[in-house]
Amino acid sequence: MLRAAIVGTGENARDHGRACSRSSRVQLAAICDVSPAVLERFGSEYGVDARYTDLEEMLASEELDVVIVSTWGAHHAAVVEAVAGAATGLRAILVEKPISMTAAECQRMIDATAKHGVLLAEAFKWRHDPQHLRVGQLVREGRIGAVRAIHGFFTSPLVRFAAADNWRYDPRKGGGSIYDTASYLVHFSRLMVGSEPVQAFATASFAEGGPSG
Repeated sequence: MLRAAIVGTGENARDHGRACSRSSRVQLAAICDVSPAVLERFGSEYGVDARYTDLEEMLASEELDVVIVSTWGAHHAAVVEAVAGAATGLRAILVEKPISMTAAECQRMIDATAKHGVLLAEAFKWRHDPQHLRVGQLVREGRIGAVRAIHGFFTSPLVRFAAADNWRYDPRKGGGSIYDTASYLVHFSRLMVGSEPVQAFATASFAEGGPSG
């Protein structure tokens, strides 16, 4: 049985909470969040009694195999570096996407986990989705010919459930469509063609009077 902990118990963490509760191989042993109210609600919903508002205290008190980082993207690098260096016996760290805000941050995370022999993984669920795996197989088999271009659309009706001050609209917290939804398309493209981009550019449009950030 793998003992897991979740750092950051907001909306995204609920997927991880459900996954842990449905798995016979994982026990959600501890949770950590800076908000006592959010921590209390999440802990009650998923039956987790070990609740911490201090990351260092949790790492010193709990024997963990896996830590799931589900904080705002702006904090991913700092949390991963802290966890990798302090959690004795840790096997893996799973980080919500985007894994970091910059390439330099990501490299620090890779170095920190490699130093301590900890597996670092980004939570791109589509990499394991049966439909995506099948598409990748068809591409590799040449069933559709050479890939010349990939066009993708990934949208989310945020305005239906997210208030204007939601973190997803704030790039300082790791929000914004490039980090939040477009990252799926970038990841999918890399997966399909099996290589890295050599150039990237983006265009954007903003709805007047809509959420700012």
